[in-house]
Amino acid sequence: MGIRTSKTVTTGTDPATAGHTATYYVVDKNRDYAQVLAEWTASWTGQTAPDPEDDDLAVTYRYGHDLIQQTRDPLGTPTTRYFHYDGQMSTRHLTDASGSPTDSYTYGAYGDLLSQTQPGGGPATLNNYRYTGEQLDPDLGAANTPGTGNAAGLYYLRARYYSPGQGRFTSMDTWQGDPFAPASLHKYSYCQNDPSNRIDPSGHSFTLPSLLSWKGIAITLAAAVIGTYLLAPLFQAIGYVVADAFSSQPSDVSFMNRHDAACSALPWPVLFAGNGFPNTAKGVIEEYKSDIKSVASQTGVPAELLAAVILAEMIHFNYRDTFGDIIPGDHSIGITQIRPIIILEHAKEEPAFCPPSLTASDVRARLWNPPKAIELLAGEIRYHAKKNGVSLDKWGTASEIERRRMVRGFVQSKDNYYDPDGQFGKTCGEPAYQIIKRYALLK
Repeated sequence: MGIRTSKTVTTGTDPATAGHTATYYVVDKNRDYAQVLAEWTASWTGQTAPDPEDDDLAVTYRYGHDLIQQTRDPLGTPTTRYFHYDGQMSTRHLTDASGSPTDSYTYGAYGDLLSQTQPGGGPATLNNYRYTGEQLDPDLGAANTPGTGNAAGLYYLRARYYSPGQGRFTSMDTWQGDPFAPASLHKYSYCQNDPSNRIDPSGHSFTLPSLLSWKGIAITLAAAVIGTYLLAPLFQAIGYVVADAFSSQPSDVSFMNRHDAACSALPWPVLFAGNGFPNTAKGVIEEYKSDIKSVASQTGVPAELLAAVILAEMIHFNYRDTFGDIIPGDHSIGITQIRPIIILEHAKEEPAFCPPSLTASDVRARLWNPPKAIELLAGEIRYHAKKNGVSLDKWGTASEIERRRMVRGFVQSKDNYYDPDGQFGKTCGEPAYQIIKRYALLK
């Protein structure tokens, strides 16, 4: 089953003057059907694409069992819309944060758009998730005229593209079909020509929307109750034991690996609390603002850089989606990614903050003490700045693009520092820095 990760739209035929717009998709492939979590965009003219650091975060998506909301321009002037579905899982209405309807849709049987109206009188919302809740690519197919059956674009159904105007897929099905169900042998038909009662999110075979909805809701509720109240303590203990048994590190430092091993190996869904990422992050950084500033002044590590790295670690450690909620109870949870074994290895490089006499037990104790953990993180940043020839002194005169690149580099990977174009640096580091700036969290 194909997973689309990017697309590029080109206007004009002259290579020297043609315009290009690229969209890059951050995809969660671990759901029943792969879903887009965020979209980054870049535009340029001619044959030379821009540096990846110039990409813009265009839109983020948040999911429950299905898509719940989209937020466009999340780092600039955010506009959030909430989705409302019918029994076929098609988007019928969008509402704003106050619950007021902004857009309404009606469709033909095969998904051709019959009308799109704005009950509130405002402009139409840019939204590509419509018929059966699937992603429409408006850059493919004919121009739309509501009510004529001439649907704009094609729906991306993972294995194939679907044309609602024709009621057919645009390419042949690789599935051979069921010889005892003759309708399934047709290589281009959609839902065996019964679109009113069936949907096809895979592009291969249909399913019943009501079955999909109720089954998913039942499984989610059952997993939440059983996992949270019955199995979590047992499997967490098992995870700790397994982590110790198979750890290649000394036993006195393996404690810090137990939490990761237990959480990453558990088979049930983890429910994250909080009021949304920016609000939770704001509280965490503000709580330790004075410690961050104090350590920054002592170490020469810029306070904004230090805060952004802490925040990026929290995004990564509690990853749900690019801007998912995080657990607000343990504010040192992101900082605990710094392993005792790593700090002991680097102790000689930064003796002021990682003294050579430091033991694994001392490090472990500091990691669960947020102010001390911030000191250790500052030492890590200084170590890797020296190792990679990066001057922290240039932060004060650096441009915004240079600062974003530094943050992305320092949060990219403990094994491959200063790789600012890596996925972790891009999806965690830069958003963290933008949030620090946007909310003025260190003021």
